[in-house]
This record gives sequence, C-alpha cells and structure tokens, in this order.
Amino acid sequence: MAIRKHTAAEWKALNLTLRVGEVGIERDTKKHKVGDGITTWNELSYQFSKVIADALYAPIGSAGGATMTEDPADPGTFIIQIGGGITEDPADPGTFLIGA
Repeated sequence: MAIRKHTAAEWKALNLTLRVGEVGIERDTKKHKVGDGITTWNELSYQFSKVIADALYAPIGSAGGATMTEDPADPGTFIIQIGGGITEDPADPGTFLIGA
C-alpha cells in the first residue's frame, strides 16, 4: 500500500488522482482519502478505517495488528503490512478486502 502525505492546502492545489487503493494523508488535519484510480483528490470523500488509522497515526513500527515501515527506496513513503493481507474482492474488482 502506498501512502502520500501533503498538507490539506497542498492536496487541494495538486488535485492528484490516487491509484487504486493508494492512501493520501493530510499531514495537518490527519484526514485521509483512498484512491480509485479515476477520481481526483478534490472529488474523493474522506475515509475511515480503524486498522488503517491505527497504522497511519501510530509511530513507525507496529499498531493494531499492522506494521508500518518507511520505504527505503522512496523516503517519505510508508508501507503498511496488515495481518491477513489485502486482497482484491473477486466479486467486485477494484474493491480491496483487509484481512480476508
């Protein structure tokens, strides 16, 4: 899982399209959105997932059954490993299941 971090103002100005399942965090508000590969940032809704939130807002290491590490190849990008993994729902392509 890729994570991008910017301030709310930076996200609004950039108005990027996140890849499917990519997480974007507002560093100043701690809110996050999850990309669908089509919708731009300004049109995406904010999301909440207890497992993702625990990992995103905890110190680097382990939290809530998730482990977060910084990608050594791309500093500032964090990788979340969630127990049970993330899999694409075969009945609904583009929807991802956590711990399935």
